[in-house]
Amino acid sequence: MSAFLVDKATIDRAVYLIMEAQDGSYGRFVNDREVQELFNIPTYVAEGLPTREDLLGYKLWSLNVLAVEGRYPDTKGGNGERNRPGPIGLTDADIAMYRYTAPALKGVWVVGGGFEPAPLPILQLFKSLRCLAYQCTEDAAVDTTEYKALEAVSSKVAHAIVSALPGYDKAEWA
Repeated sequence: MSAFLVDKATIDRAVYLIMEAQDGSYGRFVNDREVQELFNIPTYVAEGLPTREDLLGYKLWSLNVLAVEGRYPDTKGGNGERNRPGPIGLTDADIAMYRYTAPALKGVWVVGGGFEPAPLPILQLFKSLRCLAYQCTEDAAVDTTEYKALEAVSSKVAHAIVSALPGYDKAEWA
């Protein structure tokens, strides 16, 4: 198996799914308490400090680095970061300075109401989350609480997607 560092857009989509995306029926897929418990992200961050989204993105990208370095030990430390598979020029400093940018929302013009943003398609968000999780399945990364949390969120979102499919409610419970 191979591994690579995902790009910032993938991290941003994963953070958006975890921190902001709505499930449609019950509010957010992952509530603040779950984010705190699963990822050890505080429920409140003082103004002027990195945001909760920044902290989560940094943790997720650092998990990705751990997996890539586990798969390719020659990429650890020093100039090794230049040899990591993934976005060209991405450095440890870039990851340390991660700042969340909400993914661009597409939308439509509503007659008499102006522009109404539409959420990103849940399947794109989910696929980005799965891409990140897959790229973190190397070496010691799979034993971390962050990886286990990523898998727990993934399972929860997958369940919500399948449960919303036409015919799910009509299927036999047996």
